[in-house]
Amino acid sequence: MPNWVTHKLTLTATPSMLGTLLERHLISLTDQLAEAEMQATIPVLAFYPDGTVKDEVRTPSGPVLDFETLLPLGDGDASEVWGTKWNASMGRIAGDPASGSVTLWFDTPWSIPEPIFTAIAERYPDLKVEGHAFDELWNFAARITITDGAADVEEIEATVELYREVYGKEPDKVPDRVPADIDEGDDDSAGPITEIVKAWLDENDWTYDLDITDDESSSRIKASVQIASQDFVVCIDVDEDDEQVEVLFFTPFNVPVDRIEEMAVVLNWINNADRVGRMIVPVTAQPMPIQWKAIIDVEGSELSPTQVGTIISAAAVLFEAYTETISSVALTKRTADDAIKDWEGDHTAEPEAGRDRN
Repeated sequence: MPNWVTHKLTLTATPSMLGTLLERHLISLTDQLAEAEMQATIPVLAFYPDGTVKDEVRTPSGPVLDFETLLPLGDGDASEVWGTKWNASMGRIAGDPASGSVTLWFDTPWSIPEPIFTAIAERYPDLKVEGHAFDELWNFAARITITDGAADVEEIEATVELYREVYGKEPDKVPDRVPADIDEGDDDSAGPITEIVKAWLDENDWTYDLDITDDESSSRIKASVQIASQDFVVCIDVDEDDEQVEVLFFTPFNVPVDRIEEMAVVLNWINNADRVGRMIVPVTAQPMPIQWKAIIDVEGSELSPTQVGTIISAAAVLFEAYTETISSVALTKRTADDAIKDWEGDHTAEPEAGRDRN
């Protein structure tokens, strides 16, 4: 079940060339589902920036760019031939080809179809294309240009401004790792929950950066902590209005794309024992760090510095126990099964902070 990458591309050429291109390479999935013997729906496990996960289905729709007409797949692997696992879906078009310019939107699973853009550039050397791609989980974005018969895809930062450009709307919520429009706050202006988090950090001599929104409705604390001789990034996000505290740990190393499948096996095994938080590695076209997240729901109760410390300590104990295992699977060719067997052979029980005490 993929993460979707949305593309917005503006095509400029003579009306004749645009008409030819669209006639040859644009299809209506809505009208041709049965004809093409395609699935009417695509199952999706959607991961949202606010941390929620939902089972959804997507109905492929058009008009959309048909990769098959540009690079016939034959018996080849779509990921190698097209640069993405499936053909484009969820397409739409704006503009009149007779004006010499149209804008296309379409989605692809997990990655950007760079070979498709190269094929377009080679087949239509007088075509000019400018646009962007945006991963729905905000893990990456790209600037896409085609000019003088050459295509260029440049990875850029996924920002709020770029989200607006691609999707044409404001984001529901900006992920914690994305720079937001917040100013560095004054310690004295922090909200009550933020003050409690700060109290624990100050008591334990942590060095940290604190950002607070102007209306004091949210704050972000960023620090680092050494675990198993490695420096982990710690982010603590406080939502004063919703009365929630989100604690995130990030590994100092990234998981290569070709190791994500093995790593998922290890993380699922760890998560089965961890009742405090959850470890994940985002599935993207780029290497990403492992992320551990736990949420403290304060609503209807009072938060104490001790509770904050318990959550942070639980993450530290967990990574202390498992960092060698997860790093060996991420950074070498060691299999998940071998790593798990070795760990279980060396330990008679999971670390106390991560165990199910029920």
